[in-house]
Amino acid sequence: MDVPQIDAGSVVLFADQGRLELGGRHLEGTRLRWQASTDGKSGGGSAHIGEDVCWIPRTTSRGQQCVFGVPRELGMNTPFDVLPPNPGGKQAPDVAHAPAPIATVQPARVVLDRLLPATAAIDLTNGAGRLVVLHPEAVASVDCAQARCELSSGAVQVGAVSGSATSLTMRLRLAPRYFVLGRAEPAGSHATRPPVESSARSGGGGGVEDLADLA
Repeated sequence: MDVPQIDAGSVVLFADQGRLELGGRHLEGTRLRWQASTDGKSGGGSAHIGEDVCWIPRTTSRGQQCVFGVPRELGMNTPFDVLPPNPGGKQAPDVAHAPAPIATVQPARVVLDRLLPATAAIDLTNGAGRLVVLHPEAVASVDCAQARCELSSGAVQVGAVSGSATSLTMRLRLAPRYFVLGRAEPAGSHATRPPVESSARSGGGGGVEDLADLA
């Protein structure tokens, strides 16, 4: 049996969907293993070890592609061990005595469904507000043309709203290797939407469905 060959640059984590894809050759029966602690972060104490198997890889123009199911709460920098197929095609019963991995990889790209909650809202009644970000680690910077915005404690803190502003346009710059599903812009570009007049008006709050669509 040929030894599986892994393309480390092809590893993509769909964090919100609990899915990891990787490409290579001779991937039939290849296993993916990860370790996470009980608090959902990779490594650490109280570790939980998980594994999935790629029984039938999909044929691509570059070779083959495997799709693995992984926990949604895994950290974005979780290392994944790629293991060879088990004799007889069965999953190993004792993960503590697993063979040495063929490769250890991390996501080359992380794809998110959205950055903001679907029901996000911001109330600027008092000239300031707070908008929760689902994946703050994916945001390199934030800018609001009509106010002061900064990323802090997992949320965008909005303050010093201009007295003449009737709406607020927020721009989130993605960190390298992060992408948002359905957007063609490369990581690091501005993700922009028109002003959300019904949601971010100074003097009133509301839903920000349109703003959330940038995520």
